[in-house]
Amino acid sequence: MSERETAAGEMGLVQSFVNTVDLQPGTEELTDPNTLRDWLVAKGLLVASMPVDSSDLRHAIALREAIRGVIGANNGFPVYPVDLATLNEAATASRLRMRFSPDGKARLEPEVSGAVGAMGRIVATLYAAMQ
Repeated sequence: MSERETAAGEMGLVQSFVNTVDLQPGTEELTDPNTLRDWLVAKGLLVASMPVDSSDLRHAIALREAIRGVIGANNGFPVYPVDLATLNEAATASRLRMRFSPDGKARLEPEVSGAVGAMGRIVATLYAAMQ
């Protein structure tokens, strides 16, 4: 695996998620629901006792690839409608809502818990980083 420059701030989480697959050697970190759960727990996105199933894994991989597609637009690559639909579906499924913190800052938070909510937190982080 080649060394990569680590993104600062909020994009660090998104970069880490996108880099759960290394396209050059074809190394996939998210090989089953357990590895997805372990990754989400390690990133503080999920409580270890929450179940993760094969459907969650499929959605996570689709979301990761959609994020990769949207990020590619910064380098002149086209954004595909399927990527936008996947991002929008993840935001909708997690029921992202704007919330205000005591310091007066607005942020998006999922109303749903579990793996679906964790995916929503990744989408919310991507949104915040793009602002």
